[in-house]
Amino acid sequence: MQFFRNVWPVVVIVGTIAGAAWTAAWSVRDFMATQIAASESRLTAQIAAAETRLTAQVAATDNRLTAQIAATDNRLTAQIAATDNRITALDNRLTQQIADSETRLTEQIAELRMLIVDHLEDHANAR
Repeated sequence: MQFFRNVWPVVVIVGTIAGAAWTAAWSVRDFMATQIAASESRLTAQIAAAETRLTAQVAATDNRLTAQIAATDNRLTAQIAATDNRITALDNRLTQQIADSETRLTEQIAELRMLIVDHLEDHANAR
């Protein structure tokens, strides 16, 4: 019995320490669970904010690219139209020059015929 009388304070102290350790362990577990949940919430909010920013950046980039493509398309369309007009004008000038050349050539051939005919008449009359 003496043994129990001498040991019970140690048992109480050890039990108290064990109970305190057990309580502390549960408190740490609860604290860590709370911290993890808070970290998860912060990360979720940061991910959502990043997704929103990226979505806005993609939309802005898409809008800029669409505008640039439209501007380039308009410039190219205008350049093609101007080139087409220049080609048409050049074709008209060439067609007119060909027609003028044909007219001059026809006139020159007619003059040459007249000279030949006059020359032949002069020869025929000279005999």
